[in-house]
Amino acid sequence: MPKLLILIFLSSLLILHKTSGQQPSQIPDSILTALNTIQQDSAKVNFLNTYVKNNYFVNPSVSLSVLDTSESISIQADSFRFNHVLQLRSISYYALSKWDSMIHYSLQTLELTDSIQEASLYGKVLSNLSSVMRLLSKDEEAHQYRLRARERYESINDTLGLAIIDNDLGLYYFDLGNYTAALDHYQKAYKGLESQGHKQGESIVLNNLGMIIHQQKDYREARAYYMRSYEVAKTINSKEQMASTLNNIGSSFQDEGLLDSAMVYHQKSLNIKEEVNDYGRMASSYNNFGIIYFKKGEYNLAIKNHMIAARFAKESLDPQTEADALIKLGIAEKQVGQYSNAKKHLESGLMMAQEVNNLQLQQEANKALHELLKNTSPKTALKYLSKAYDLQDSLLNEEKVRELTIKETSYEFEKEKIAKEQEITLLNTTNELQALRLDRSKKNILFLSGIAILLALFSYLIFLSRSKIKLLNNDLTQKKVLLEEALEQKEILLKEIHHRVKNNLQVISSLLKLQSRNVDDEITQRVLNAGQNRVMSMALIHQNLYQDGNLTGIHMPSYIKQMSKELILNYQTDEQHVELVTDVEDLKLDVDTVVPIGLIINELITNTLKYAFKDTASPIIRIILKERNDGLFLEVDDNGVGFDPSDVSNEKLGMRLVRSFAKRLKA
Repeated sequence: MPKLLILIFLSSLLILHKTSGQQPSQIPDSILTALNTIQQDSAKVNFLNTYVKNNYFVNPSVSLSVLDTSESISIQADSFRFNHVLQLRSISYYALSKWDSMIHYSLQTLELTDSIQEASLYGKVLSNLSSVMRLLSKDEEAHQYRLRARERYESINDTLGLAIIDNDLGLYYFDLGNYTAALDHYQKAYKGLESQGHKQGESIVLNNLGMIIHQQKDYREARAYYMRSYEVAKTINSKEQMASTLNNIGSSFQDEGLLDSAMVYHQKSLNIKEEVNDYGRMASSYNNFGIIYFKKGEYNLAIKNHMIAARFAKESLDPQTEADALIKLGIAEKQVGQYSNAKKHLESGLMMAQEVNNLQLQQEANKALHELLKNTSPKTALKYLSKAYDLQDSLLNEEKVRELTIKETSYEFEKEKIAKEQEITLLNTTNELQALRLDRSKKNILFLSGIAILLALFSYLIFLSRSKIKLLNNDLTQKKVLLEEALEQKEILLKEIHHRVKNNLQVISSLLKLQSRNVDDEITQRVLNAGQNRVMSMALIHQNLYQDGNLTGIHMPSYIKQMSKELILNYQTDEQHVELVTDVEDLKLDVDTVVPIGLIINELITNTLKYAFKDTASPIIRIILKERNDGLFLEVDDNGVGFDPSDVSNEKLGMRLVRSFAKRLKA
């Protein structure tokens, strides 16, 4: 599974980091001296607030002391400056990881701030609240604050504020696995930040764009974005951002299997984190070191690094990284025979992953607990395995988009392979049952013969026969249980294959749709839309397979109606309603037959919707599919303008596809 990718969270005042607690500090003499030279109270407040903006992360305790002075002056100055002081106090507590205090002062600022007259400040506070709620894994509350902030920024046409919120929304959809929506918001964010010359924001969004490509496993392209992010961060000497992008470069090498290169970049990232005392992010570096050592088979070094990662994450109040470190610690401990410690850490990591609602970590922990317990507690282990598969169904597919064609091709191979394995397993079991029955019959014959020959051995032979029968029955029961478990796991795997193929097709469809929106050329748009429709028709096939539970056949009436309605919705206008009439027998067909039929219907309906109904008042499309004389009869017609078959060019892609698929069906 992908290693921890540091998501840099862009907020309204670039709240990017958190530090461990610090003791209260006195205001530097240089600040007090400069303050005494300023006459007006409003100017004093502005001076102190500017200092806090530039130093709240470096030394939040000093910032809080400065804000005490600023607050006492701002009360006499005006309400706006007082509200601004409250907002700066909230982000100083954010830097100290004191979430309750941060939330308290943020809510107090909202209560005292005029949302109309002070929309910019109001939006910043809402955005900051969304940041801390996300860190606390309160995703829905974070999203609501984010939407309210966007509304405020839109009311005053705040380009920078809107760009920041778009980045936040990109992260939100990234967490949900909706990469298409995330990409759309990141692109909007980058455009807004670039127009404002906001270099740190540009670096952050480039990093986040790299993470989307990273999730698609295009590691070289992801590193190109990470390097762009690093170079921009370097121009403004943003140490924390440089460390994050170096971490992600290391993770891309790590996922690609280039462990030595990964170690180099993770070490560079750790060096910068140590330089700025960023203990929270140091946890992710040690976690990555542990993963690399584990892959190299150096399990004791892996254990050491995961323990350090868990400690730093706990001290930094980062339950998600702590859960990840504990789970990987347990997996490494199992490898060296520390089973008790492994079970304890895996269970702790699983509980923490459940608290932060991280499905990926929950799945990893459940799989590891299954492997740990399958020999000693098989029933408990099977529960963990079942839970792991349930979680997998909830996770969005993370395979490369560019491997989609390979996966489509390999799907049939995998399906056939699983079917063969099931057939062989059933055949072997049947042979074993027959052999056992034959063996039992032979023993009974010998037993009866023994009675006639040796009456003296009668009681002994009865005892021996019954013992053998009991052993054979126990063996049969165990084999039956194992067979049922094997069949259940293979059915789960087959559903997962269909689910992955469907998700891959949906990703392709979404990318085609997004690309078509950004293309001005009408011909290119039509080509992209046609491609999207073809992909959609195939995706529906795999969706029906795993949702209906029938893994070998597609219910044709529902499939044809669903696909046709999707096509009509994509093409019809508000002024013209197209009526769909279907006469489809209640058939269930295999995938080899349904794919060409679906694509033929797709091409014919698409052609009809594009050309047939320009002057038709009440357009109708009729689809007939019947079983006749050991074959199938398919007819697609309409009440449109019609055409002369001799005028149709065989060179057009649509007709070539129809003829090709018809030939494949031997039509």
